[in-house]
Amino acid sequence: MSHTARTGILIDALVEQIVGNLDKRHGRHLASLKESAVQKLNHHPYGRTNHFDIADQLDGLEEKLHILNRDDLATALRARRDELSRVASKWTPEILALLLQLSDQPAAKSTLGEVQAVRRASNSPSLTWDQIVADDPLTEPGVWDNIDHAADSSDEEGSVLSGLDDASLAPDGHPVSVDDDAMTRAEACTISDNELSLADLQTAQFWRQPPDAHCEPAVAEIQAIREVLFMLSGVPTSLYRRTADARILVNDDYELAHVSPETARHVLMSFADDGTAIETLRQMTRARTGQTPTMQTVQAAVEKRLRHFDRALTEMHQTFLTPAPDTIVSLMEVHARLQSAVRPLRAVAQLGLEIQRSVEPQLQDFNWLERLFDRCCISQATGDQAEFAFMTQLFFECFQTYAKPVRQWMREGVLRPRDCGMFIHQTAAVDDAHRDVLWHEWFTLRSDDAGRLYAPRFIYAAADQIVTTGKSLVFLQHLDAARSRAPSYCAPEASLDLQSLCPTDALSSLAPFAEMFNVAFDAWIAKQHHTASATLRQQLCADGGLWRSLDALEHLYLFADGHRSGSMATVLFDKLDRGQDTWHDRFLTTELFQTIFGSLGCVDAERVTVRSVPGSQGDLREHRRSVQVLQTIVLDYRLPWPMRNILTAASQDVYQRIFTFLLQVRRARSMLERLRLLDGPQDRPEAALFFSIRHRLLWFASTLYTYLTEVVLAAAAQAMRRAMAAAAEVDSMIKVHREYVLRLERQCLLSKPVGPLHNAVISLLDLAILLSDMPRTQRRHAGAHVFDVSNRSISVSHAHRRSSPDRRPSRRARASSEGSDSSDDADDDQADPSHRPLHQPLSLERLRQMRRQFARLCGFVTVGLRGVARAATDDGTRWTMLAERLEWGEKT
Repeated sequence: MSHTARTGILIDALVEQIVGNLDKRHGRHLASLKESAVQKLNHHPYGRTNHFDIADQLDGLEEKLHILNRDDLATALRARRDELSRVASKWTPEILALLLQLSDQPAAKSTLGEVQAVRRASNSPSLTWDQIVADDPLTEPGVWDNIDHAADSSDEEGSVLSGLDDASLAPDGHPVSVDDDAMTRAEACTISDNELSLADLQTAQFWRQPPDAHCEPAVAEIQAIREVLFMLSGVPTSLYRRTADARILVNDDYELAHVSPETARHVLMSFADDGTAIETLRQMTRARTGQTPTMQTVQAAVEKRLRHFDRALTEMHQTFLTPAPDTIVSLMEVHARLQSAVRPLRAVAQLGLEIQRSVEPQLQDFNWLERLFDRCCISQATGDQAEFAFMTQLFFECFQTYAKPVRQWMREGVLRPRDCGMFIHQTAAVDDAHRDVLWHEWFTLRSDDAGRLYAPRFIYAAADQIVTTGKSLVFLQHLDAARSRAPSYCAPEASLDLQSLCPTDALSSLAPFAEMFNVAFDAWIAKQHHTASATLRQQLCADGGLWRSLDALEHLYLFADGHRSGSMATVLFDKLDRGQDTWHDRFLTTELFQTIFGSLGCVDAERVTVRSVPGSQGDLREHRRSVQVLQTIVLDYRLPWPMRNILTAASQDVYQRIFTFLLQVRRARSMLERLRLLDGPQDRPEAALFFSIRHRLLWFASTLYTYLTEVVLAAAAQAMRRAMAAAAEVDSMIKVHREYVLRLERQCLLSKPVGPLHNAVISLLDLAILLSDMPRTQRRHAGAHVFDVSNRSISVSHAHRRSSPDRRPSRRARASSEGSDSSDDADDDQADPSHRPLHQPLSLERLRQMRRQFARLCGFVTVGLRGVARAATDDGTRWTMLAERLEWGEKT
């Protein structure tokens, strides 16, 4: 049939369907309608329906249903669209477009029950053998005869069925097998359908049931238990769904049979919280990149416990797969059985979340140890023995890895670069050229920006001992290398595990876990520390290196040998009085010190050097009038490098200041002691006043020198040696010597708090130099000597040679002397005596002014000493005694 004929038949049927059957009187009208329909069909401007637009409209409708909380309709629409896509034809878009045009508010007016009521018509029944036999009965002759296929085949093999004859047929007319073992009937290989078992299986698969708007699918409790166990194992389930942030939530599309929705949701939510914690731990164990050894151990330990937990879930699965007759199927019972295993894991998961939120990645390793340690203490305090045992085992597994570099550091003195989590930092300048700062600068404790130690809190107390033990081993290694001998020290091996630090019986005791751990850990540290420290101290003191160095410092800086120190000072003062510019020449002065002190067994002459500080050059006539000129001499004694780690450079600076102070006091005393009374008129008032001032200044200098050498230096040195001998380690020896040096600095009036007293003492010593420099020739004024002037300075001796008894002074000299006298007398009340010109006559007024100045300065010193003595604790007695002795000299 042609296309035009088919179109005409369809148009006729359409017109008759619309207008109905018209009689013959309306035939013309009917023909015009058919003609109009044909014209419109042939010339219509509409094309085929766009199937993409239809798909977009259906997607929009599905999304709209989801937005309006009609998920049931949206799911049903999606299921039917998927089914339609498998049987679609070319007219499917037109059909769907027609349905969309006919739809009227499907989201508001449609219900899932109406949709499910529309069932697809069942397929036509399949053709059966009964129908075939009814149409064409199998009663023809020979229809059941065996066919010999070999007759028409070229193969020589016989047919298996050739031996069958009529006797081999069953009574009902069907053939049977010749050989029962070789050929079986097809019916024996098939399994008959059990409609009841299939229905039970389909009912158990609740996730395959279509959703219902009025009633959620009911889930049996046994199936809910299996879903919960699968969810805890990390397997996707239908009762639960996972969010993007690894949270597990209950799926509200299902409900438990025979349980109220509120109760079921509460129970399932408790399992969901457990599953969220377990999933957090599983994700943590999968993050393996960029981790420190401690963090890798944390992950391995957590993963090990997750495997134990999965094994427990598998055993519980087995219980419900093959249940015993008395097995109780109850979610509450499963929840109670799992809590003992889940509760510690939830605590660990909570610790991990807190660390990730509040701690930087590089600080997570020891923060894990801190929080596990705190959790152990909390679980013990709350009486949760199961969690306490779980946490202590986990803590010690992680602590073993963290303690490996600590143990290596304390046994071998090795700090490897890969130990990035170690709280000990090794500086870059680690070589033989900087061994003098090995103890103080090679190794330091690592801290963050806030000053917090880069270590767990429970190690804070032992951190210093750990560092000291390793430094002792490094020190010993360098000592052995310098002496070219093999190491003779060996620290005993000590275990560091749960059984050694906290035995099993101790875990159930009433003693706090923190106290047990600290005691055991401190004992472990002490075993390693004692061996290394004792060996190092023995080697430092074995050959007398420490004591020889202390003896050398005392002889060179503290004037322990008065005879040698006096010889050295006499040579220096003589050169200074003679006005030799080379009096502080570093080569000559170094030779002087090496000659005088080199014969001592404790002093290595090659290590003694003397230098002059820059800026000491200038007019010697002005510099020598003050004891401060002696500050230009700097004595250096280079100790061996092991001793420089104990007797630091800062302490040698104090030694140098004490040496200068002693030299200054000795200089003033020697200048005063060299003044001798000669024959002549002694009843002059200026002579008596001069003698009185000399006596007081000499008493002051002698008392101060005796106080420094006998009361302070000698007593402090003896106490320091006793404390040094009792010190058990290098840090104690350093502390003893540092306290000794600080005590010397304070008691010798060299510390900053007593700086004004020291300045007053220096002014008094300068006053003694000024008194000894005054010209005392009675020939210039009275014609006879009162005091010996053999000790005057170069300027005074030169003036004496120019004014000999056989020659009168020149007119220029007399004018100069008179001008000098007049100017000095005019400035007596304004200028300090220590800054006056050298050539001054013996003036009574000037001597009285010097007497007043001495009284003022000495009174200031004594009052100041009593004041600091009242504020001091251990030095008050000495300062009070010094003040009393100085007052005795002032009163005499």
